[in-house]
Amino acid sequence: MAQSNTLNVVRAISKKQRTTAFVFALSLFWGLIANAYSCKETSAQSLPFEYCYESLGENAHQSHVIYYLHGMGSDARAAFTGSAKPLRDELLQRKDQAMLVGVSLGPRWFLIEKHPTPTGRVNTLQIFAEILLPNIEREMGLASDVKRSIVSESMGGFNAIQLLTYYPKLWQRVSLNCPAIFNLTPFSTQQEVNAYIDRHKPYSNAEKIWEYYHLARYLFESLPEWQRHDPLLLASRLSPLSAKLLVSVGDQDDLGVNEGTLQFYFLAQSTGTRAMLQLLSGGHCVFDWQSIAEFVGAESRARP
Repeated sequence: MAQSNTLNVVRAISKKQRTTAFVFALSLFWGLIANAYSCKETSAQSLPFEYCYESLGENAHQSHVIYYLHGMGSDARAAFTGSAKPLRDELLQRKDQAMLVGVSLGPRWFLIEKHPTPTGRVNTLQIFAEILLPNIEREMGLASDVKRSIVSESMGGFNAIQLLTYYPKLWQRVSLNCPAIFNLTPFSTQQEVNAYIDRHKPYSNAEKIWEYYHLARYLFESLPEWQRHDPLLLASRLSPLSAKLLVSVGDQDDLGVNEGTLQFYFLAQSTGTRAMLQLLSGGHCVFDWQSIAEFVGAESRARP
């Protein structure tokens, strides 16, 4: 009897060990899956940049690439470990075949024709679209006819609008989330900036708004230069042939960009662009990741 009890205890311990080992292996597997992205640092015309990527499906490289353009202070990894990780998780859950790629030129960068650098001003928009993107797609082995989409956040939304309007043939879908569209110019007067802040009380953050204003004064040397990149003016370049748009913003955005974002959306609609609007409850950069994944993921299932 004692021998039988001992045997049962041994079997129970053995079973527990097998279960523990299985759970550990499973957690290790999902841990690897959760960190299956890769990152590379390189340069284009002496401009350093980083990109991180992950294949969401066996045939992803042949069908669809989704570029994630991050907000200020973030980096290329945000698509996998940061604010946009829910997008990656939603796409995986939906089994949408796509390459997810986060791209960054640093924590603060804009796609404009005269971006300040330590060695002078350079056309980051042209370098990004005509050199950097082709290099990335060639290194990842993407098909030459791969479909492209953008998911963007704040500063990344400003950059996405530059790509959407100056390089319209590259894109099938663009998701603009809390895009940095200020109904101001870098040359607005102090009274105009204060009036903008007052329009968005009690939720506006005056300190942040002034920070963006001074940054814009640093980036743009003249009003005509700004006008070539002003999202509200670039909206006139859109057409029924432009990429499909999902425009999303919080109704109490502390930067006040809900005002400019709504204007951009209605201007886009007036050109015949296929655009959808999501006005969400909250401040700067609130997201409905499920809807964003549904929007961009649909391109993976669309027939050529």
